[in-house]
Amino acid sequence: SFGFARIMFYIAPALFLLFGLKIYHVSLGQILAIALPYVLSTFFIMDYFYGRTRQPLFSEIYESIQAVFLLPAVISVLLNPSRPSFKVTPKGQTQEKESLNTRATIFLVIIIACLLSLVAAILRWIDFPAQRDTILVTGVWCFYNMFLALTALGAFWERRQIRNSYRIHVQEKIRLYFPRLKLEIEGMTTDIALF
Repeated sequence: SFGFARIMFYIAPALFLLFGLKIYHVSLGQILAIALPYVLSTFFIMDYFYGRTRQPLFSEIYESIQAVFLLPAVISVLLNPSRPSFKVTPKGQTQEKESLNTRATIFLVIIIACLLSLVAAILRWIDFPAQRDTILVTGVWCFYNMFLALTALGAFWERRQIRNSYRIHVQEKIRLYFPRLKLEIEGMTTDIALF
């Protein structure tokens, strides 16, 4: 259900601004009285419980990225529960040049939809003065979604990587024991490789 809710969060304002669909029928006053305190209290509670390890804005970005890729997997499992598979991420690959990963395409589509929605918001503001509070709320919401999608692009930027593995400089004492030889050797690491 998490993926469905996040996807609705992405598309709801665009559906209103572009097509006039009223998914949430509330006024600006109701948003300020109910939704805004709810959102702010959620951020405060998250900060209280996870403030040292998890920042609310980064959680929003992470969950927004995750939802886009989680939704098709959830639908697949619902349609065919015995079919899910797990793909292991390839290790030791190199990246010769910097580029935007092809998985970012969905976020480019979201950004374009948000831009079109913001243009539609300006036109609706002029044509439908009675709906200005709803247009304002969905316009701000759409702008926030565009911010999340633009930020998500950073996660899909592939940097040049020519090493087969990362090395981290770590100095730690080690002890190697060879049971058949009954030999123990002490030493010191200089770095470790992550594969």
